Amino acid sequence: MRTGMRDPIVFDVPDEPHHDRVQVLLRVLVMIFLGAIGAPIGGIFWVLYLGLPIVAAVLVGSRGADWYRTEAGNHGVAWLRWFLGVCAYLGLLRDRLPVSLAEPGVRLDVTPDGTPTVGGALVRLITSIPAAIVLWLLAIIGVVVWIIGAIGILATRGLPGFVARYQRGALRMLARYFVHHASLATGMAPIAFDTGHEPLEAPDALAPAR
Repeated sequence: MRTGMRDPIVFDVPDEPHHDRVQVLLRVLVMIFLGAIGAPIGGIFWVLYLGLPIVAAVLVGSRGADWYRTEAGNHGVAWLRWFLGVCAYLGLLRDRLPVSLAEPGVRLDVTPDGTPTVGGALVRLITSIPAAIVLWLLAIIGVVVWIIGAIGILATRGLPGFVARYQRGALRMLARYFVHHASLATGMAPIAFDTGHEPLEAPDALAPAR
């Protein structure tokens, strides 16, 4: 949780009081399936790493910055919210795999700032590299954390607190990363590992797309 200046990017995942043991097996099967069809989560990350700046540059160049801020701030964030909901499910934080944009299972409020440009969007392919490296390292550590969390759920139907905090912190950094990478926030993608819950009040964010 942060205090002081309002954050234009707010991400959180509500805690699950109890976890379903069967969902652990289902997650493993889902990840095997994604790998079998050539769409593992890691691969999707790199597709988004290359695709978001390119799509942002094309749309800003053809439709203008104001149109991009509005459309990406609504529809683009809705899809990102859903993707993060899938990641929260696979990461043991949530027990329901989101099947619609309306119920992603996570909170992501974004207040776009700055004025995106074509050059500014493309330069994100370089300026986002440091945060991408940190996320890659967090993912490696996250494999061990996931195994510990799965064992905890199988044994007690509860997710160990440090596992929940780690996974929430990693997902929050991922959320901020993609918002910056998509030119919806100014500056470089931040490198910060914040594991706490967000305050209940939301900023003046754009409403989720329905």
